[in-house]
Amino acid sequence: MNQILAHLIDRFVISLAGLTHAESADRPARSREAAEWLARPDFFTPDAPAAKLEFSGEHDFTFASPCDIGPPRNRLVHGRLFRAGSSLKDRPTVVLMHGWNDEPGYLWRQPALARRLAATGLNVAMLELPYHLHRRPGAPPELRDFISGDLAAMVAATHQALADHRALFGWLEEQGTNRIAIWGYSLGAWLAGLLACHDSRVDTAVLSTPLSDVATTMAQLPFCRPLRRSLAREPMDLSRLNLASHRPRMPLERVLLLVGEHDLFIPRPSLDELWEVWGRPERRVVAQGHLSILASRRVLRDTSDWLWSRLVRPTTELPLAPPGTSAA
Repeated sequence: MNQILAHLIDRFVISLAGLTHAESADRPARSREAAEWLARPDFFTPDAPAAKLEFSGEHDFTFASPCDIGPPRNRLVHGRLFRAGSSLKDRPTVVLMHGWNDEPGYLWRQPALARRLAATGLNVAMLELPYHLHRRPGAPPELRDFISGDLAAMVAATHQALADHRALFGWLEEQGTNRIAIWGYSLGAWLAGLLACHDSRVDTAVLSTPLSDVATTMAQLPFCRPLRRSLAREPMDLSRLNLASHRPRMPLERVLLLVGEHDLFIPRPSLDELWEVWGRPERRVVAQGHLSILASRRVLRDTSDWLWSRLVRPTTELPLAPPGTSAA
């Protein structure tokens, strides 16, 4: 029954995304510019001074993106912070990274998870990815999506997403947080994996159904048709974006890979390859699809407990709730 329901949900969302993610066929591919971006020595390690957060409430903040990329709306980073106590000092922080066009996740699911984690002593931060939510331009002809047929814009958005998070990490360090963990889903898990491989400040990483092989995955998904058209017109090598082309900087016992057994978005062979190439870190294959994994209370609880054990257990002086505690 799990498989049937998981497949139905995944197929429905894939079809819906294919219908709604329409894009003009005449948008330039700009593969040469994309290749130049990708060849930059600092592509995965952009210079990103510590962000200067401006709060507009208890949780919401903004800061200027370190990368002057895209329309003005995209250059202002929006985020949220959920504190476990009055100060971030000497406490771990988990950075949650949402999936592609996962507005409901950022607006509702992640805040609920953040309150749960904060109740166990973990600070939680999250950012809106480029071309999402507040950062999405209003109307065509402006580019309005992270994944598009404009190869240069997509590659630049990847660079910007990494820079935005590196700037956030800098701010967290200034506040005295003692460990930084990242927990990403799908597109966010791919970006989290790149950060885990290139930023030594990342102590622990959870990758939930990551987009591990960019070209292979996008060759199969209907809503990636604009990208395939551009690659057909102007081929380029995207393999440098694959997670298997990089290696985590932290010990393998601090990496958790979550795989949906019934996932129709991410090709299972690409995740098996990643697991092997990375030296077989802890992997949990769960009886869920790409979307249903997000609704599994058991997966969320077990993953939260795994994070708690890596981030909190060594720091016994903090007055923390035991694993499994949920916020009221």
